[in-house]
Amino acid sequence: AVRINSLLVRSDRAHGNLSRRHALILNATPSAIVGFDAEGKVTFSNPATEKLTGWGPQDLQGLNMHHNLHGCLPDGTPLLPQDCTTCRAMETHDADQGEALFQRKDGSFFDIQFQAQPYFVNGAYAGGVLSFTDITERVAANANLQRSEEQLQHLFENAPVSLWKEDFSAV
Repeated sequence: AVRINSLLVRSDRAHGNLSRRHALILNATPSAIVGFDAEGKVTFSNPATEKLTGWGPQDLQGLNMHHNLHGCLPDGTPLLPQDCTTCRAMETHDADQGEALFQRKDGSFFDIQFQAQPYFVNGAYAGGVLSFTDITERVAANANLQRSEEQLQHLFENAPVSLWKEDFSAV
């Protein structure tokens, strides 16, 4: 009985150490990470989620992830789950990735790049994990570059003097 008790104590310590390491990793990552159950209700989130969204772990716990982070467009139009890129992993039970627009707790919007991964327990869909990063600055920089290229193209096409493109790569 003493040996079994000793093994159980060691097992509990090892499990506790592993849980602490997992918590340290989750808390240290700069990406927001949100876990959700099969109904889409948040089961956990890390500190980066609060930094990006304003929703703390206790705020999100048990709430519908889609409704609270991605449920409408900036003009107020509801975004239905079947039209939601981040919900695809829940619907298809397949991993997915892409870009989307999320809403902060204060109502402001920001661009994200996300990865969604479902998980299964005994072969049955049990929920998923969504990780995402804020790409608002990158999206704005790309939009500025696109505008600049369009302006340059407009100037080139409408210049009062003759302009032409020359390819000197073969010289």
